[in-house]
Amino acid sequence: MIGLRLKQMTKELDLTTEQQGKVKALLDEEGKEAEKINDDPNLSLLPKTAKVRELRKETYAKIKSLLEPAQMEKFEAMLRKSERRKKTN
Repeated sequence: MIGLRLKQMTKELDLTTEQQGKVKALLDEEGKEAEKINDDPNLSLLPKTAKVRELRKETYAKIKSLLEPAQMEKFEAMLRKSERRKKTN
């Protein structure tokens, strides 16, 4: 999943090699944290979903800090498109 997200971002945002490395590190960390949340037996589905959603928002904020202005516009458009897809499903 991380590889797919990185590949999509690299293609759509035209990430530099340096940006790719930094984004990959952020996505790897997000994946590890999400796994911990999902493996927590003390949390039910709704709290897990909320925590992972918040984690993803934090990751996206960190990714935004790595982007040039033109990339930022494309990234925000990607996020809006993804959000619309989630609402229609």
